[in-house]
Amino acid sequence: SDIDGGNVTEVFDGSGMNGIAVDIHLTDDHLYWTEHAGSSSQGGVWRADRDGSNAELFVENNGTFTAPHFLAVSETHNRIYFTCFSSGIIQADLDDGDNVSVLWNEFPATFTGITLRGDNELVWLTTAADAIYRTQLPSGDTPEEDVFINVPGAGETYGATYHAGEDALYFTNFGAGTLHRFDFAAGEATLLREGLVSPLGVKLSPSDTHLLIAERGRGVTAYQIDNYGYELLADASGAHFGVAVSADPEPLDDGTPPPPPPEEGDAVFFADFENDTVGDVPLDVSQGGVWTTVSEEPAEGSVMVMLDEDNVFGFGADNQFLRYESMRDYDLDATFEGLDVLTVNFDVITRFPEGDDGRWLNVRVRGGGTDAHILSLRNNSQRIRGDSDIGDPRYADPDVPVRLSLIVNNATDTITYDGPDGDSHELASTFAAVWVYEYLTREWIHIIPEYQRNSDAAAGTLMDLVRFQIDSDPPLRSFDFDNISVIKGAVIPEPAEFEFPHDLPDVRIHTAIEIEFDTVEGAYYQVESSEDLEEWTPVAPPVAGDGGIMSTLVSTREDSPQAFRVRTSEPD
Repeated sequence: SDIDGGNVTEVFDGSGMNGIAVDIHLTDDHLYWTEHAGSSSQGGVWRADRDGSNAELFVENNGTFTAPHFLAVSETHNRIYFTCFSSGIIQADLDDGDNVSVLWNEFPATFTGITLRGDNELVWLTTAADAIYRTQLPSGDTPEEDVFINVPGAGETYGATYHAGEDALYFTNFGAGTLHRFDFAAGEATLLREGLVSPLGVKLSPSDTHLLIAERGRGVTAYQIDNYGYELLADASGAHFGVAVSADPEPLDDGTPPPPPPEEGDAVFFADFENDTVGDVPLDVSQGGVWTTVSEEPAEGSVMVMLDEDNVFGFGADNQFLRYESMRDYDLDATFEGLDVLTVNFDVITRFPEGDDGRWLNVRVRGGGTDAHILSLRNNSQRIRGDSDIGDPRYADPDVPVRLSLIVNNATDTITYDGPDGDSHELASTFAAVWVYEYLTREWIHIIPEYQRNSDAAAGTLMDLVRFQIDSDPPLRSFDFDNISVIKGAVIPEPAEFEFPHDLPDVRIHTAIEIEFDTVEGAYYQVESSEDLEEWTPVAPPVAGDGGIMSTLVSTREDSPQAFRVRTSEPD
């Protein structure tokens, strides 16, 4: 299309392709694009004239790779390089597409975004780690000491492009819908923009003034580097992965600068379910992050935003909360900027039929594409995944709201934090702790001081997702939860203001007497009372003697005096 998005024209209709086109690259003479053909032996790199004519499968699959993704072209080395999701980085001759070989595939996996940094370095990313990798050309050396790890925003990255004048890498995060900049000299990443629609490929305009971004299901957008300007250029709902650009867009109006990075104790996001909903589940999460849902059996049960008309949560009748009803398999995810230490907080009410032993709620965080299972709640017990010695300490009574706070430490060192009990606590690397606040008693309980959470995410890997997951057979009746937050660091916030939802009963104390008597085995005994010693009335059911001592408590709240006796029968 034109740089302003006009005159959209199809230049190649896909004839001869067995998969889908992913990344596209533009040179003086040609267009190159990768063909993703799944896990088959087909797919490769295509080449055509700039107008789409003379299209041909340029780099054919010789069995070396599967699932081509993004590509880079080096005229200095006369090579074309492309990532294959599970096969590594592949290279071929730029002249004729021959000499196909693996440049690098030793670590990690799920290879995605790739770009040239100068003449002799490939920079690439992966969905498997919060890292930026650098491979030297032409050798293919990728020293582990040259890898930048713990890069906020990396981890579900597909698009990447290098700005030589700034010595900076721009990249997108598909799951979080964000755009980031990494400064190689400082070794720091900056969040530039949130709210993108599944961003994938990204390229610099010729004068390095703009970034062009392929947003899946939306089209191609422009981001002006010097003033944060942003707008949709090409409206193309069918667009998916890649973009190439040969002109600078017109200057854009000033945009919104990126939010400052969170500080210790800041909420990365907070959700109270008072906002608008889409498909009966919250979509937007304040302070960053987006709820996304994955349901294995959507016909089983329902997810609803409910109005607390009976004030069972204790936050007022106008309070809204989320309810899962009769669910078997369901995930509710929220993404956020990557953190090495975080605290997940939420209010919850358990609801379950007696005898239901299904697992009803898991809480997970994700780091480097790997889930860390940090909490399992089973009915009226609580279990920590990965530590069988914990047992089942109490976390809540049915139908009574509590607040759960889960501290997760994925930093490389032990941390020290101030607990809500006023004491200092230590938490080792890759361990987690659980606190519960009982609203009725206004007390914090340190349920689990420290346990090894179940995860393959190595220490130092940034965590960027929290998941509330149903995994139960038979389906669970329901549970309600609200006021979900992720806090940077090991910081537990004050619980929400709570009022007991029902009137407290008046407590009164009255007198009683205890009548005690010896028994004979086989005989029956009946305690009776009388106000006139003539009319006698039973005050308790008859009981069979066992040869020991028995007793009966009788209220003395009556105004008039009473007499008591014990009648007995002979043994059979």
